[in-house]
Amino acid sequence: MVTNHVHFLDWLLLVGRHYFCTFVMRSDFKKMPVMGTATNTMQCFYVSRTATEEENNKLVASLTQRMKDVENGVYERPVWIAAESICANGSGLIPFKRGAFDSLCAVQPCVFRYDLIFRGISQAYDVTTLEGQFMLWTSKIVSDVTIFSLPLFIPNDYLFEKYAHKGETKADVF
Repeated sequence: MVTNHVHFLDWLLLVGRHYFCTFVMRSDFKKMPVMGTATNTMQCFYVSRTATEEENNKLVASLTQRMKDVENGVYERPVWIAAESICANGSGLIPFKRGAFDSLCAVQPCVFRYDLIFRGISQAYDVTTLEGQFMLWTSKIVSDVTIFSLPLFIPNDYLFEKYAHKGETKADVF
């Protein structure tokens, strides 16, 4: 499952929608009292922004194997990846990070749309602190969030041939 990533609670919304996923998330969450326990139980993958290239390669290999295990029915929980890797402001795409498409497995695209319920104040992590986001979310009884699940996309030869000029590898094209 590949989505945009706007808010630190995106993962909770997916769980609430009955997507019992394994997530790829920032390593800082591993140390948080409640979130750390929850994400460890869900066997999440943790990304460190200070990781070496070798550590990142190991993470991508583990992630690729998990995605193949899901596709082959060996592991039942899908992997949720925010291809942009970080929270964005919800107004456009930023370059995708390595790992989301390396497995060349089918992906379930989903899109989060947060309505601007705070009169133009973005809830994205890049424009406010974690505490600020918490204050925004708890000061409003109802938050308007829509999750769009798009059709499953299976990479194919047509994609790789037609768009070969878009990247050096199949994962880049995908």
